[in-house]
Parts: sequence; structure tokens; C-alpha cells
Amino acid sequence: MIPAVDSTQSPPGWHPRDRVEVTSEDRARLQRGCYLNDSIVDFFIKFMEFVLLPEFLPETTPVFFFSSFFFGRLRCSTPIDYAGVQRWTNHAEDLFSKQFVFIPICDSHHWSLIIVTNLNKLSRLFRAWLESKRGTESMDPSEVPTVVYLDSLSPQRGNDFLPVVVSYLAEEWLFRKERLSNPGNHVAESRLALVREFFKKVIRQIKPKPPQQKNEYDCGLYLLRSILNFLRNTDGFRQRCVAFRGRNPIPKDAQLAHAYREGDILELREYIRQVIDNLTEPEVVKQIEKDEAERDDRVASYRERDMKEIDEEIMAAVQADSLRDSLSFPPSESQPAASRQDPSEMNHPGCDDGEAGGAVGAARVFRGPHRLFKAKA
Repeated sequence: MIPAVDSTQSPPGWHPRDRVEVTSEDRARLQRGCYLNDSIVDFFIKFMEFVLLPEFLPETTPVFFFSSFFFGRLRCSTPIDYAGVQRWTNHAEDLFSKQFVFIPICDSHHWSLIIVTNLNKLSRLFRAWLESKRGTESMDPSEVPTVVYLDSLSPQRGNDFLPVVVSYLAEEWLFRKERLSNPGNHVAESRLALVREFFKKVIRQIKPKPPQQKNEYDCGLYLLRSILNFLRNTDGFRQRCVAFRGRNPIPKDAQLAHAYREGDILELREYIRQVIDNLTEPEVVKQIEKDEAERDDRVASYRERDMKEIDEEIMAAVQADSLRDSLSFPPSESQPAASRQDPSEMNHPGCDDGEAGGAVGAARVFRGPHRLFKAKA
């Protein structure tokens, strides 16, 4: 059920920088078979942050959401462009006070997600690590600072993305905790190396396998569904994320692969559309739906016209082929058998140059009394 939202009132904690503009073209991407763009992804993340989050987590649970543009900006240079994103957390009070941090990723037209947990435990761990250089082996997995990569197509992509986030966290710590507290923002090289070593050794990086999409366009919905399930901890989703233990066997009830189904993805499409409509003036929604219906009618008429033209071309080709066959003569009996050619092996005008009609090539022509069409091999 969609919570009732008063579109004339800003939710608590909302700031003008949190505004996300959604157009009718963006809304149309919520139709089945369409790829979600950054406007829809960022809009629904903001909706979860300001409307749904209070229903799922206690108010005392510190959470932070990055926008979908953050990760791409971070990777503008090698290994990372920290200067380019340094101000992105100015309004976050302290990123290292957060229990959960969400980073949506759009790379090569594919959406995936990184969740960082337990950053609020790093200060205590850092002090203990400086004293003993011991890691987190004895800690409960649910308490260990962890970077989790969730990808509905290929978890192995995380091999490139996880180290980027860990490097960012190290630089963020150095800037907020070290440089700003020292005169002239100066930090000794030995201290820089120490902090970076701490982050690499202490923060766990894992790639559990979430539910996998069966098409090429639902990745954005899988990202949003994973955030939604994580926030409300559906069927222990949160614990199942951090229960991943590398190559060690994982109990079936701890695996993520069946945490949600394809039907849940279809339901989420409709849910987001209804959220947008609930925040839109009724007259505007009616006009959008009218425009979409007219567009669908135009598309249907174009398809009908195209199919009619294709049918006419096929019939003309069939008639021309039948006429040519009726005018051809069989080889004479005196012609050597070796020189006779099987009709199915003869070159056909519809084939590529020099390609035999019965051969497999870039385009094939299937001949018969009731069918003649081209198809890609």
C-alpha cells in the first residue's frame, strides 16, 4: 500500500537540494520493458529516504544516500577523483557516524548497488588497530564495517568497484578526521599510509549474488528493490547481505538469490508510477495518460501499416518466384548428370552476391509454395 503523501507539504528534513524533477517522459519509462533513467532512480531513492525510511528503521538509525551521479564523478580520474566529490558530504554531518550508506551505480548502461555498513564503528576499531594492528576476525559479521556489492547481472563487476569505494572512504577519513583537525591541513606521509592500510585491511569487501534479472532492462528496479528490502529487512535481507563468506558454503536460508521474485519487480514498476501520480495534480495525470494512449494508438497503426506493406512485398515476391519457376525448363537428358544443379542450390536474387540459396549466410531466403522471407543467420 502506498503511503498517503501531501504533495503541497515538504517531508521532514527535506532541503531544496533534494529536489528531483520527473517529467512525463521519465514516467513513461515505468512501462514494462523500459530501462529506468537516473531521474526515476534518484526520485524513488529520495522517496524512500524521506517517506518510507521512518516506517522501516528507528529514527536513531543514521543512514545516508548518495545520488546516482556520485560514483561516476568519483571515477573521473585514476584511481579516484576525491577532489571532485569532496563537498558531496558537507551536509551529511559525519559520514562515519552512519550505520548504512547507499551508493547507486550506473556504468555502461547498467545499474548496480553498493551498500556500506557500520561506518559508525570505525573510530573505535581504528584506535584498537593502532594499538594491536589486529583486524576484525573475532567480530560478529553484522558488526564489521563492510562494503557490499549487489549486481543483478554479474557480481564479478564488483572486483573493480569495491576497491574504489574503500579508497574513497580512506580519503574521506583523511580529509574529515585528519587534515581538518591539523593546522594548515598538513598530515604526515606516514600517517597517510597508516590510514590507507587500515581501510584496506579492516573493511570487508563482499559480492553476494542477489536475484538475477532475466532481461536487459530491469536492472534499475533490481537496485531499488534491494534498497527497499534492505531498509525494511524483508526476510532478514540485511543479515543475508553480510552473511556472505567468500568461497565458504553459505546456508540456503542465508543466500540472496531468491530474496525476491520477478513478480516483485513488476509490482515495483507500478508502485513507483502510483507514487509519482499521487504527487502530481490529477488533471496533469489525466493528460499524461491521454497522451500515452494516443501515442500507443499511433505506434499500433504504424505497426499495422508496416505489416501490411511487408505482406504485400512477400506476396509480390512469391508471385514473381512462381512465374519464374513456371518459365524454367528442366535440364535435357543429354546434359551430363554431374553438370546438373539441384534447384535448392541455385543462386537466388534474394541472397547475397554469389551465395547459394541453400547455404547459411548473412541473409537466407527460404523458398516454398507458401513462404518466402529473409531472416538473419
